[in-house]
Amino acid sequence: MKRRKKIRNRIILLLLGVLLLLCFLGIYVLFHSEKEEPVSEPEIVYYYNIDQFKKDENGLMTFTDPDYMYTTGIDVSQFQHYIDWEQVAQENLDFVMIRAGYRGAIEGLLHTDEYYEHNIQGALDNNMKVGVYWYSTSLNTEELDEEIDYLLELIEPYDISYPVVYDMEPYFQDENGGRIHVLSVQEKTDLANYFCDRLEEKGYKTMIYGNSDWLYNNLDFNQIRDREIWYAAYQSKPSMIDRFTMWQYSNRGIISGIDTDVDINIYIQKKEDKVDE
Repeated sequence: MKRRKKIRNRIILLLLGVLLLLCFLGIYVLFHSEKEEPVSEPEIVYYYNIDQFKKDENGLMTFTDPDYMYTTGIDVSQFQHYIDWEQVAQENLDFVMIRAGYRGAIEGLLHTDEYYEHNIQGALDNNMKVGVYWYSTSLNTEELDEEIDYLLELIEPYDISYPVVYDMEPYFQDENGGRIHVLSVQEKTDLANYFCDRLEEKGYKTMIYGNSDWLYNNLDFNQIRDREIWYAAYQSKPSMIDRFTMWQYSNRGIISGIDTDVDINIYIQKKEDKVDE
């Protein structure tokens, strides 16, 4: 019995010793270890002062930098159905971007937007400035040449004073994103630049459309940063850190003469580079 008691007391003393040792080690580490400085988030540096983007009393975006001018416009396609352009022209708008056509995202056939001629003729007849955009799913320059030739026939009869825009983006009704899912970042970038080069040779201003994910992850932005960018983000302040020229900031615009919601855009230019009136 006494022997068991001695063994128990030794175990207790041993455990107390271990506990005291751990306490001393903890105190030593607490006072002798180097304290880590808190990691501060790097400051985001935007190309524009984003605080100079403000909405007016009508909910339209303005840009107050005195070195720039801005205009306000909408973009439309057959998804807006029939548009009464006389009514639209009474709104406080400077321009309209009109979808001319597209290559099918799955079948790869060329199509003219169902309302293209009605829209561009109606806008011009009511003294609105127009630009156009083309939805591309070309997989190589041979297909893109076919698209460009098709597009040129559509736009050559009209006075296009705003840019001709290259729009490639995933087709979300297909789990793979459509036929373009086989393209690499470099291939998509090369096609975007090829489109712009060919249209500029014909005397048109050009632009590349996309949201942040498309512009930064699906294209090599360093290879397109000198081109005009049409940036899509439905928010009150832009989050794109690089230069863009047009910002599609809302898809909920209400415009007289259009029965559906419509995209609203602000177009920003240095005053010496502004679109010819």
